[in-house]
Amino acid sequence: MEATTAVRETDAVCADIVQAIADHTETDPLEMTPLATVIDTDALDALVRTGSGVRVTFQYGDHAVDVGANGVVTVDGEEYVSPSVDAGR
Repeated sequence: MEATTAVRETDAVCADIVQAIADHTETDPLEMTPLATVIDTDALDALVRTGSGVRVTFQYGDHAVDVGANGVVTVDGEEYVSPSVDAGR
């Protein structure tokens, strides 16, 4: 399963990260550990909003998550494409 997301609204980056991990692990997002327990979600949103070329990589359980300044989310090396972004193409 491929898991990139190009986030159109930067406030959606955390929701897209959760969805990418849920899709990647075939888990209901409501059954997952809250993202805010592993990373400061406000800081992450702020970094993505700056668009300054910053890349954030962190562990979520056993999974490596990478978020680029362009809003692309990668889980365990697989890019996740948000359905909201895909629909706009």
